[in-house]
Amino acid sequence: MEILSIVAYFVKNSKIQLTKGRLNKLVYLADWKFSLDYNKQISKINWKFNHYGPYVDDIENSIVNDSLNRFEIVADTTYFGSQKYIIKMKQDLNFSLPNNEEKRVLDLIIELTDELNWTDFINLVYSTYPIKVTSRGDIMDLVKLSKEYKNTKR
Repeated sequence: MEILSIVAYFVKNSKIQLTKGRLNKLVYLADWKFSLDYNKQISKINWKFNHYGPYVDDIENSIVNDSLNRFEIVADTTYFGSQKYIIKMKQDLNFSLPNNEEKRVLDLIIELTDELNWTDFINLVYSTYPIKVTSRGDIMDLVKLSKEYKNTKR
């Protein structure tokens, strides 16, 4: 799926507002689950284990550079007074719909994470195999890691 179609699906179907950081990690979780189930990612992102876990600029860059200007990134303040950036959809048009497999994975990720507070959400992300076995700064080949993970479970 195209990044913006994944973003649109998460923004439209999540019960909570999505920040840049949370959205990034939702796409990571979808890629990881899709790799586990189908031996390929749902997106074409080359994931990096950044200082704060899986994070890439691809998602924000896709939003900012969307020629149809369908999203906006709105600055807000967290409960603790720090700044956060919320992704909002301005126009719901021209997005490709997920196929059945993609929809199943995206819906599962939403179902598993929508009710989680930030700490529990981050704990879920950090509990995934790629984060446990990859060093900070390294690229994570999720398909390769999914095969490795499945082999350790036999």
